[in-house]
Order: sequence, then structure tokens, then C-alpha cells
Amino acid sequence: MKKKFLYSTVIDFSLITPTVLLGQDTSERFKEASRKASSGDAEAQHNLGVMYRQGQGAPQNNREALKWWGMAAEQGFSKAQFRMGLMYYLGESVPQSYKEAAHWYTRAAEQGYADAQNNLGIMYYYGQGVPENYVHAYKWFYIASSAGHDGAEHNRALLSMEMLPAQIKEVKSLIEIQCDRAD
Repeated sequence: MKKKFLYSTVIDFSLITPTVLLGQDTSERFKEASRKASSGDAEAQHNLGVMYRQGQGAPQNNREALKWWGMAAEQGFSKAQFRMGLMYYLGESVPQSYKEAAHWYTRAAEQGYADAQNNLGIMYYYGQGVPENYVHAYKWFYIASSAGHDGAEHNRALLSMEMLPAQIKEVKSLIEIQCDRAD
């Protein structure tokens, strides 16, 4: 059977500036983010990564962006984990690795980051870095669409046409178990 095209979340990094960085002089924003990031602030590390990626306050440097996102991601900052997943998925400034992308998407998805949930669902659908598994793909699309992710809702609807009723029932059981654990 031919696989359907699913909507993934790919960020144009050049268009994203954390709101905390808006309204300040670029050099001042960079200095402030550097100071906070160096002291271990995960959000500041993420923001500094964005600034390096965009060349705001310093020359554009994907390696530095990746370094700071990696630090924030290791501290559990879901936006940085998503960006790490995206960099590995696309092979930008790192060797492409679906396995690493799935690792980072999973960490962000488990914290409720809808873009990561959608992209992880796609990886399960295609078997990229994880075993092909429609039940797990549907689960992540369902969770992301429940959070209002339109692309995930589209993906879930497409996938449901390829699944057996027993598989969809299995997904609902998995989601109930996951919800029970969260309570």
C-alpha cells in the first residue's frame, strides 16, 4: 500500500524569536541571554540557541545553536528538545539520524509538546528511527490533535482510514492507560 503524505511540523528558524527577546536591542538581548544561559537557565539557553541560529547579536552559527539547545534539552526544556529532534531529522549541522530525532521528539512529546507529538507520530507511521507502528502513530496524532494541532488532526484522520477497528480500540486503551498514569 502506498503511504499517504502526512503533515509534519518543520520550523523556519529564521522566523522564530522567543517573545522574551522582542522589544530589546539585539546586542543587549544577546548579552542578557548569554549571562543567564551561562548560569544554567534552560529557557535562556534555548533563546541563545535561537539567536545563534538567526544571527541575532552574534554571527549566525548552527553549531553554537545546537550546543545551547542541547544544554537546554538535557535539562528537560521541551522546546529545545523539539529543536534537537528537528535538527537530527533534517540533518542540519549534525549527521541525519532518525533514531536521535525520535529520541528528542519523544522527550518533548512526553511533556505535552504538540509539534513533537505530531512529528513522532509521523516517524512511527513511516518507521523512521522507530519501528513502523500505526497504533503508536495514531496515539501521538490523537494526543497532539487533542491539544489543537491541526496537522496532527489531518494525519490522524488519514491514518484511521488505514487502520483496523481493533487497532483503533488498542490506541484508545493506550491513551486511557497514559491518562491514568498522569493522574
